[in-house]
Amino acid sequence: PSTARAKHQHQTISGRNPAMMLLLKAWRESTARSKSLHTQNINCGHSRHLAVRRNLRSFAMDFDEEPSAPMEVDWSSELANSVNLIGNLGADPQISYLPSGRVVAKMSVAVAAYGNKTNWFECEMWNNVAKSAQIYLNRGSKVHVTGRLEKDVWTDKLTGTSRSKIKVLVTSF
Repeated sequence: PSTARAKHQHQTISGRNPAMMLLLKAWRESTARSKSLHTQNINCGHSRHLAVRRNLRSFAMDFDEEPSAPMEVDWSSELANSVNLIGNLGADPQISYLPSGRVVAKMSVAVAAYGNKTNWFECEMWNNVAKSAQIYLNRGSKVHVTGRLEKDVWTDKLTGTSRSKIKVLVTSF
């Protein structure tokens, strides 16, 4: 066979098509930059850039022969507990007005997972974010939720056992 055909067969056999190799090359170029650039992106809160690098990194690990060391990350309180979800609302947000004048909204977000699986996340938002949710969100709305995880702990009145659940405290959508 010709050299070009043999090369194509090698790419097909190894699972490396040209588009995938371009992504791998972009990942390698991004990791070749200085660590200070990575630190600047993290400290400035550019989580989308960081997420793209991480996705390319995990993609590249599928093709690389040897594993690479994880990136060093400077700790920051805003990134230590941060959540980004993209999904659809299962129902209209439930709005409550408290005697103190504060407003709270609760909603469930369905996020597609691998296979035909759906993960549901309970979300809670307060004051102006809750008021915006009441105006702009309804059942089936596509939403990008940003916030942090919070754990609620309570005692079950019937059994007396301690119960808990994790929810997303929404800061923006």
